[in-house]
Amino acid sequence: MTPAGEPPITVVVCTYNRSDLLKSCLDALVDQKTDAHSFEVVIVDNRSVDDTQEVIRKYTSGNPVFRAVIEMNQGISHARNRGFREARGEYVAYLDDDAIADGRWIAVMLDFIRRHPEAAAFGGPCYDYVDGGFPEWVPPEFRKFELDASGGPDRPIQPPGEMFGGCNMVVRKELLQELGGFDTFVGHHGNKASYGEDTEMLMRIHLKGHEIFYARDMKVKHFIPRHKLHMRQLLRSDYLKGRSIDHALHRKVGRLRHAFRLIGSFFLGVALFFKPASMPFKRRVYYGCRYWVYQTGAFVSAWEK
Repeated sequence: MTPAGEPPITVVVCTYNRSDLLKSCLDALVDQKTDAHSFEVVIVDNRSVDDTQEVIRKYTSGNPVFRAVIEMNQGISHARNRGFREARGEYVAYLDDDAIADGRWIAVMLDFIRRHPEAAAFGGPCYDYVDGGFPEWVPPEFRKFELDASGGPDRPIQPPGEMFGGCNMVVRKELLQELGGFDTFVGHHGNKASYGEDTEMLMRIHLKGHEIFYARDMKVKHFIPRHKLHMRQLLRSDYLKGRSIDHALHRKVGRLRHAFRLIGSFFLGVALFFKPASMPFKRRVYYGCRYWVYQTGAFVSAWEK
């Protein structure tokens, strides 16, 4: 239970050298359509060297809802761990600094908690946006993340087949403490891209036997810079995701099986490239390469162990 006088929800916003995006993120939290006493915001600056501290002061000055700390250990997992340790709320809601929460984000969260006290963690959909719109060739799955919610506004999910990202994720603080926080082996470290810290956390929660839910109405928008939509960047992300997937899912796959998967992913790519469907040629090329590149990352990671 939340101690008397403390907000039930702590929103943790981890940031690193993205002060321009951070403003939009924090503005959306200022504009939440709910009682300001129902949540607090902890901004974790992960050693930014731009004007992030100046931006943060504009929100923390004279506003008790907002607090800020500096985490000297570089990496998103270190920053997220610092965030939950600073939290006063019973639930810790993680929001990326390049995301904009819907105006009812906190209100939906509070309603969900009231209706599902059994949930150890829950997350919602994420809708990507790009200045000037998405290039035509970019696959539709890069434009939004949603799970099937035909059974109602919220439902339990079944990892590892169903997951959601750390961009819009809520976890009980006591559970984060019990599990020792996010695994600092995975996740972004400064300007070095890496993935999997959110997936790894959800898998540990799942393996402990706790229920994880999808909350359809808990929505955020997520900014994608145009340079990340180049073919090379998308394939690089696929490779890095492949490198972390076994660790994130707590699975052990032998090198021989990885080799067979790599071969199979090549033939899958060929089949997808020649699939009789109307689509931009560049998207066809991407579909032809993505699974092979992803599996190459997993293969290389397995051989490095």
